[in-house]
Order: sequence, then C-alpha cells, then structure tokens
Amino acid sequence: MTTEMNTNNDSDLDDTRKTTVIDRELLKRTIDIAALTETRFSGSGTIKEENYTFNWFGRPEGEVRMYGTGFAVRNSFIPSIQTPSATSDKFCHLRLNTEQGSVLVLSAYAPTLDAEVTVKDVFYEQLEERLKICSEKERTVLLGNMNAQIGADYGNWPQCLGKF
Repeated sequence: MTTEMNTNNDSDLDDTRKTTVIDRELLKRTIDIAALTETRFSGSGTIKEENYTFNWFGRPEGEVRMYGTGFAVRNSFIPSIQTPSATSDKFCHLRLNTEQGSVLVLSAYAPTLDAEVTVKDVFYEQLEERLKICSEKERTVLLGNMNAQIGADYGNWPQCLGKF
C-alpha cells in the first residue's frame, strides 16, 4: 500500500516529518553539508534520519520559537566532523576534518533589514569576532541566510547584491 503525502502544505507536517522530507531533498541534490536557518526548534538537539543527521540550536524552551540555526550533515560525513556547537540561535559551527586539513563551517542567520539597528550591530560584531578567531591554517566557509534583499533597486548595491 502506498501513501501519498502533500508536501506543499508544511503546516500539516510535524517537525520530525519535515526533517524526513529535507533528508530526501538533500540526497536528491547530492549535498553533503547544508546550513539550516530559521529552524524554529527550541533548545538544541539532533535528529538522525536515513541519510542525514540534523543538528539545531534555537531559543530556550518556553521562549517564542523564532530564528535558529543548524546543520544537516550526510551520515557518511559524521565520523569526519566535530560535534556542531553554537554561540546563539543566530550562529553555529562545525569542524570538518579532511585530508587537506581542518575546515571550519559557520552557519549564520542575520537579522532582516527592518530589525533595529542595535540588533543588526550586535549580529555583525559577533560575526566579526567569530571570524577573527578562525585559525589562519584552517579554511573557513560561511553559510547561512544573510537576509540580503533584492529587487528593482539592486543597481544601487553593485558590489553586494545581484539581480537574482
């Protein structure tokens, strides 16, 4: 017996089921490590699916389920990484050990342009501090959602925003 599921309405899926859907989509696209933002899970935790292990870092239990970062890591890569950790619900990182050396992978979730200036300043100060402590011998990859906006005025920002 085959059961079909409508994946167009995410609100019908519980949180665990959503990771199963994402697990299949990442596998189809042959992605090894994906940064996750706006996870909206409380606290921190791990879910191991068939192909990927999901780690998330969100706001504490009892607070509004907003923001959140994390990673989806292909299960075959798990022996090559150090356990992901976070400094807040806006930043997390993991280290990938490769034959060429260590790679630090950061996942960041920036505030939107309409956030208060102080909130944006704190985020970018924290990002700058995090990047400063990266080892010069270690390659660093920054992933995530920088909340850049595109649109008709993209020409005003030629060095940082594109048409798409």
